[in-house]
Amino acid sequence: MASAPEAPTAAVPVEAVEPAAASTGGQKVDPWNVSGEVGEDGKVKAIDYKKIVDEFGTKLIDDALLERFERVTGHKPHHFLRRQIVFSHRDLDLILDRYEKKEPFFIYTGAFGIWGRL
Repeated sequence: MASAPEAPTAAVPVEAVEPAAASTGGQKVDPWNVSGEVGEDGKVKAIDYKKIVDEFGTKLIDDALLERFERVTGHKPHHFLRRQIVFSHRDLDLILDRYEKKEPFFIYTGAFGIWGRL
C-alpha cells in the first residue's frame, strides 16, 4: 500500500506573496485567512464586504448585472453569483459588452499566484 505524501518541508513566507495581503480596518484578508476586525470587547466583528470591494478595486454584483448576464447570454448566472457567494467583480460588465457585440475576449488569471510571478 502506498504511503501518504509527505508534508512540504518549506513554506512560502506570506511577505513573498503577490499581491500583498489586504488589511482593511482591522479585518484580515489574504490567500489563506479571512477574519473580521476584533472589537474593543474582544469579539470578532462581521466581515465588511464593502471594505473588501474598496480595497481590491472591484464592483459589487447587483441584481441589474445578474439580469443583464441572463439576458445577454441566455443562461442563468451560476448559483454562486445568484446566492452572493461571489459578491464582486472586475470588468464583468465589459466582458458582457463584448459578448453582446459578438467580439472576442479572454480571461487571464493566475499571473500572480502564491508562488510568485510567472
